[in-house]
Amino acid sequence: MMRLTATLQRILILVIALALSLPAVAEATGRRDGNFWRGSTAHDKTVYVTGFFDGMTFGGRLSSWSMNLARPDVHAEIKVLASYDAMADYYFGHVTAIQLADGLDKFYEDYRNRNIQIYDAIWLVANSISGKSDAEMQTLIENFRKTANSN
Repeated sequence: MMRLTATLQRILILVIALALSLPAVAEATGRRDGNFWRGSTAHDKTVYVTGFFDGMTFGGRLSSWSMNLARPDVHAEIKVLASYDAMADYYFGHVTAIQLADGLDKFYEDYRNRNIQIYDAIWLVANSISGKSDAEMQTLIENFRKTANSN
């Protein structure tokens, strides 16, 4: 009897924990766009962007690990990795997570940008930080708005 009660208590705790986590799961499976960004705390935004940077590093490593294998297209892979490294350094080499989060805050202040996914907005903010002109940025943003609104 005592063993059954302990088991029921564990099951009850598990059910309560799952029920409390459902809103977080629902949020995690939704669109990560401007509405998601604006509803996040400053801490969550910094953590998100830090994870994005770590993901870029891991993606670069995933790309290079296959070069250890004897493959006939290794020269093409070297070119791709050199391009990745150059682009990552140019756009993100001197950008902090806080700077990028601030840029996203500013970007998503415009209601017309709210349907743009965060990873696309990061690209747009990085282009702005890199020094693209206002005219170039406006063209880029308009194109991303059209794509985001058609999805």
